[in-house]
Amino acid sequence: MNGILRAQNLYNTYVSGLIDSEFSQYADKIAVGICGQGSDCWGYDDSISNDHDNDTELVLWLDDETYEAIGQDLAKAYHGILHVANNNNHCSHNPRKGVRRISDFYSELTGSPTGPQDIWQWMQIPSNYLADATNGQIFRDDLGKFSSIREYILYGMPEEVRLKKIVGRLALAAQSGQYNYKRCIDHGELEAAEIALSQFVEHAIHLIYLLNFQHAPYYKWQFKRLRELRIMPEAVGLLSSISLNTCDREEAIEEFAKIIIKALKEQGLSHSESDYLEHHAIEIQDGLQNPALKALHLMEI
Repeated sequence: MNGILRAQNLYNTYVSGLIDSEFSQYADKIAVGICGQGSDCWGYDDSISNDHDNDTELVLWLDDETYEAIGQDLAKAYHGILHVANNNNHCSHNPRKGVRRISDFYSELTGSPTGPQDIWQWMQIPSNYLADATNGQIFRDDLGKFSSIREYILYGMPEEVRLKKIVGRLALAAQSGQYNYKRCIDHGELEAAEIALSQFVEHAIHLIYLLNFQHAPYYKWQFKRLRELRIMPEAVGLLSSISLNTCDREEAIEEFAKIIIKALKEQGLSHSESDYLEHHAIEIQDGLQNPALKALHLMEI
């Protein structure tokens, strides 16, 4: 049973009743779920994850006013429930879990208590932090405050920010994969070729997420999550083969570029007939309406 299912069982068996009985006056102001940093928040934890931070826990999110009113009492009651749920065995509390302020949770991951506030914050916050702010599952949120910020981070990235990120990843993928990888091999710099290839795979992965309108998680989970996405599933297999060196890598890079270009055209982002990804990056950047984003270097991500 993965971390999300274990957390849901903890909520259904113990925490829901605790809230409705001992904190009924504030029940509609307590959001509960599992979300944030850690493999359990993705449902990707397994037996190997047992070496750290793998006790079954939840997060109970409160707005600032409610936290001041009941935060300490709710935390004490919750820790008591954990003790019971773990058959009176020791449970090492994870500071990322338990009773938390909504404002603290989002500030830690996005730098703001309500998520990114302008195009520059959207550009600068690493995608894995945005992914961590929106993963997992929410079991209750009557007030809706936590979930509204969550939905905003999931779907609220300005389209021109997404396009500029696509532009940068296209240009960098072209430079590292379509250009420098082969040149490094021709120069006999095989180690440099592997570095170029690694950079190409990184940028290619981010392109798939961006074209799926998704935030890329921490690199450890990027491939696992890729296999769950809807757009360009065939590209994932190519990247896997490139990474594992089970194909002609030069041919696979060009095949991947064709898939990306097809997706760009399907989304109406590029009409170029070029097979070189940078040419599509230039076309998309030239079409940006925001002058500040348009003025950024082509490879800015």
